[in-house]
Amino acid sequence: NIQTAEAISTLVLADCYDDIGTLTYNEASTSDTDTIGSSSSDAQAWEVTGYTDLVYDYYFDTFGRDSYDDTDPDDTTDGGGTLESDTHQEAVSGASCIQWENAAWEPTDRIMRYGEDYITLDVTGHELTHAVVQYAVGTTDDDTLTYEYETGALNESYADVFGEFIELANGGTGDWQHREDYVDGANRDFEDPNMGAYDETLSYDATTNYGQPAHMDEKADVIDPVCDSLEDDDNGCIHFNSGITNNALYLLIEGGTNSYSGDVVTGGVPREVAEEIYYRALTTYLDVDSDFDDAYDATMQSCLDLNASDSTTYPVSYCESVFDAFAAVGINTDASYAWANISTSATTGTAPVA
Repeated sequence: NIQTAEAISTLVLADCYDDIGTLTYNEASTSDTDTIGSSSSDAQAWEVTGYTDLVYDYYFDTFGRDSYDDTDPDDTTDGGGTLESDTHQEAVSGASCIQWENAAWEPTDRIMRYGEDYITLDVTGHELTHAVVQYAVGTTDDDTLTYEYETGALNESYADVFGEFIELANGGTGDWQHREDYVDGANRDFEDPNMGAYDETLSYDATTNYGQPAHMDEKADVIDPVCDSLEDDDNGCIHFNSGITNNALYLLIEGGTNSYSGDVVTGGVPREVAEEIYYRALTTYLDVDSDFDDAYDATMQSCLDLNASDSTTYPVSYCESVFDAFAAVGINTDASYAWANISTSATTGTAPVA
């Protein structure tokens, strides 16, 4: 049941020419037959409504964030934006409607769009996290982590990361994969970004070359066939290169070996602590032009901040693990900055984030 006070509007689109939709469920709906305006029940719309509720609850219960547009948890007049979703989204092909196998957050319209059956909890968490990123980092309604190159890859990575956090917080199995519950299976893997199917020298192929780089030395570039073969070069290979920072998060928590560098990371940072570190990095230190180096600085500084506030709950070893995880994936960890602050006082450090 939808029991929280958030505002939810879930609409059903009739076809690819329908840009209005029929409001079917809201935050007061209590079953898949309790519809609005005498419209018929819709299983996909009901599923979206339930997942949207879980995403809202996660951000509110974990960080006190009242919807995606809450930029100041201490301001009761801030936030509370309606979580609006369109379901059964299709694409136009000539004079026909065809299946759109995707989901997306539309930053200008501030609405979620779901293709036919393209609905899982981590997909909903991913897309609504794009909305959170927009208001956490951007300076206007249309601003966000710039959606291209490393900055765009960070946008995608934070969406993946919090999508996984949301799934885990709601009983997920901890497989560290994105979209694994969709009929076509996972399309990203935090532990093994390559997924046995990544070669930047070959064109992208949905069945044979769809993986991601796990290390900066195999990062995709717009001139590489894997990226160049996609529309608009995937905005600078953003859906590929997010695998690098995804793997850093995995190593931070679970530990393991980076598949490219062979570096072994002990990990062991509790998920709940990693959530706090990453949320603070996103909402406090990143800006619209931040790149991978900035993400490391922001993550390290956030860990140092927490350590300074409570060294028992957030021991300095967690910050050492941040260093190890980002170093393992080849991101510039600026050892002199990190270790100078770790070895002296966390309260004196300031991350050089642009």
